[in-house]
Amino acid sequence: MNYGSDRQVRLYFTSSELCKELGIDSNILKSWELSFANCIKPKKNRAGKKVFKPKDLHYCLFIKNCFASGWKRADIMFQLQNKTEKEILLMVEEPEFKAAPQFHPKKQSLQIPDQVKIWIRKELLEIKTLLTKS
Repeated sequence: MNYGSDRQVRLYFTSSELCKELGIDSNILKSWELSFANCIKPKKNRAGKKVFKPKDLHYCLFIKNCFASGWKRADIMFQLQNKTEKEILLMVEEPEFKAAPQFHPKKQSLQIPDQVKIWIRKELLEIKTLLTKS
């Protein structure tokens, strides 16, 4: 992963450096800061500007790849709540990281048998008739 021109691992990134590294607009980063505040936690430096740690970069990479794979914001939040920081880091560090379909919670849909669907439909129609009679 490229952490800028200097060869040492960076301890902090400014907002503009993080956006450049991710290839995103600053408005997107601000949106992610609000939506994923439990993960992306910038600090303020002495000058009062926001600075991000490398773990924030990893979370942003995870979020960016999930959005690029067609995930919804709620699904990403669900995964971030159920994964440890170390798991996210390991996933992002993989050379071919992309949010895999089997990792997506919506892909594991519940198969409801037709008989149950018919029974539910009948029950709902009965409830509807009871409500409309009143």
